Amino acid sequence: MLASLTFSAGDHPESHRLYEQAIPRAVAAGDDRLAAEAALSYARLIGYTTRNKDDALRWAALAEA
Repeated sequence: MLASLTFSAGDHPESHRLYEQAIPRAVAAGDDRLAAEAALSYARLIGYTTRNKDDALRWAALAEA
């Protein structure tokens, strides 16, 4: 997933943008596994880059849904 690669490269703002696009696209395509994996990865990214525990937990809960 491109968002993961941009995160690894240190481009955190771009990684945020890509995850925010990828998750609804995966849901719309009916790919629940990809949507869940992306949401969980996004939760980790949020927790790592913003230290916003509440937002990270919301995305983690979405991944479990």
